[in-house]
Amino acid sequence: MFQTEIIILLQSYSNDYLNTFFQLVTSLGYSDFIYSFFIIIIFGINYRIGFILLYLAIWNGISTNLLKEIFALPRPANVDSAVQLLGKDYLNPTFLKGMGAESFFGLLPKESIQYLRTNRFDSYGFPSGHTSNAVVLWGGILLFLKNSRLTIFCALLILLIPLSRMYLGRHFLADILGGYLVGSFSLYIFWRYVFYNESLKNFVFRSDEKIELNLKTKIFILHSFILPLLLILTFKVNYQYTANLLGLNLGFFLIWLKSTPDDSGGIFKRIVRVTIILCLFYTANSIWDQVVEILLFNESIFATYTLRVLLDGFLVWSSTEINIKMGLMQESGMKNPI
Repeated sequence: MFQTEIIILLQSYSNDYLNTFFQLVTSLGYSDFIYSFFIIIIFGINYRIGFILLYLAIWNGISTNLLKEIFALPRPANVDSAVQLLGKDYLNPTFLKGMGAESFFGLLPKESIQYLRTNRFDSYGFPSGHTSNAVVLWGGILLFLKNSRLTIFCALLILLIPLSRMYLGRHFLADILGGYLVGSFSLYIFWRYVFYNESLKNFVFRSDEKIELNLKTKIFILHSFILPLLLILTFKVNYQYTANLLGLNLGFFLIWLKSTPDDSGGIFKRIVRVTIILCLFYTANSIWDQVVEILLFNESIFATYTLRVLLDGFLVWSSTEINIKMGLMQESGMKNPI
């Protein structure tokens, strides 16, 4: 499953049409699409289910990234120069050739593993983040929204996104299977212990204005702010994931203090909500990209992380507040429960 021959066989059928198709498919696993996806779900379909899926995706991302750092295994193009990086504007930079596993169930040679760990010119491959994301996003849509018309579409994406990663030379079959396992486990945990936990949902998506500082509230605050900080200090988790989590928690906590808004409304109102928030999000992030270049140039990692947390928190909170102020959402309780 760590053989490069499987990747090379897939790439032997490559042509401009397949390259374009699989690049389009794999783009559904990148952040720009995923952020837009959640904005549409939260403000256009179901506010509460959207936030549950968003938390699921972030925790899945943290789990996948943590496993990548633990296993620290190379990608196909890192161990065999015959593997093409389709969709990239540069050639495979590795000097290794034919250093994948010798058999289907064999492991990667120690030399090929150590080569990437020593030089670290690419991110680690196992498990596949695109695959685990595909499972939680599109599998979550199937489970939480229960729309039979989306079944075939979602199932195809769960199969095609991982296939695109192999075709483009970014993942072994083993990476794909690992991604399926991680994504399925994350989806099961949220499905079993969050979605069907009515007490938890009623507490998180509360409709009353009174807040009691009881044990449940303290645990909620601890989970929202202390746990992400421990992840930063304890594990080698990509700062973007923990910044997203902490920012999301900050923004949602500010919303939670006032109670969960009612997201009912017709199709026109929902389209307007989504359009406004998409414009806000991409405007803020285009400015952020310029700020990051300056901060990273000056090696201000702490400042970069802090500003990312504050920006994400502001976007989550302000997105809801803007819709409420414009009359596109209501401050009152749970007319549209999940």
